[in-house]
Amino acid sequence: MDVHPVVFDGEGNGDYTMENGEVWVYEAAWFGGTGTLQDQPVRCLTAKGQVMCHTGYELDDEDRRDMAALHERFGVELLPEQRFRCGRGDSRR
Repeated sequence: MDVHPVVFDGEGNGDYTMENGEVWVYEAAWFGGTGTLQDQPVRCLTAKGQVMCHTGYELDDEDRRDMAALHERFGVELLPEQRFRCGRGDSRR
């Protein structure tokens, strides 16, 4: 589980300030997911939102395993760069 503190703007988008000082904007529509943390309901990103957040950088095998799990559990379509490449890491697609 990843937890990222965000500051919501007036439109419901969440601004996350990364370690390098850049701001990543989570789109409001991505916050349609729900989960539980210590038996308490929490808002979280949808599977599609998770997929969209895993773009624009070189994914490692752990990222690709996370994407494969989202695909398997929720049926969300992955981008080609989010899938395992033949001969590398996990064999799941």
